[in-house]
Amino acid sequence: SPLVQNIYAGDRFGSGVLNQRLESRLKNTSGEDLNAGFEAMLDELGVTAHARVRFLSHPAYTPRSRLFFLSYLGMLSPVRGLDLLVAAANQASTEADALAYVSYARMLAWYQINHQTLTEVITETRYPTLVTSERKGILALPLDYLSWSAQVAGAVAALDELDKTRKLEGMQLLLAGSPTRLAGEKLAEHGIELSAGYSYPYPPARLP
Repeated sequence: SPLVQNIYAGDRFGSGVLNQRLESRLKNTSGEDLNAGFEAMLDELGVTAHARVRFLSHPAYTPRSRLFFLSYLGMLSPVRGLDLLVAAANQASTEADALAYVSYARMLAWYQINHQTLTEVITETRYPTLVTSERKGILALPLDYLSWSAQVAGAVAALDELDKTRKLEGMQLLLAGSPTRLAGEKLAEHGIELSAGYSYPYPPARLP
């Protein structure tokens, strides 16, 4: 995974209340009850039986990463197509990949807390794109560093095509870290709004 963690960054979401609540739940809940809770959360998200079984049995996810990932997704409701985010998360092959998806969901949850405009998941890519009520495309990338490469150029071309076919009012890229100067310039050329350093600022607009 291209995810690189900043060892100096605080591991808090908003005020830290949510983290404390989830950590307490992990500590004081049996494995059986945790799994039952995961089942209920996946059911609320409308996840298919196949994707649900795969997520709950996925070796890259721990009880902690499952709980945090599903809790962040729950903060996006009633966004349509949240099951696609679980299907994407099932593509993780390592624990680092799984943590990247937790960070991805966390970024989207933070966006939703502060804007309340996300309405629908519109792609089935590795990190799916969402759309707002103003028809703006939102792509979150839990990367610490983004450089311009043939792969990134192809991804940007795909965003351009998505912008046209879905008749969106522009695209916004939420990047946990920072881009190279060239990457920033290329994104600007394509009219993609870049929000770099999107690493869960504190204090929040509203506490979760």
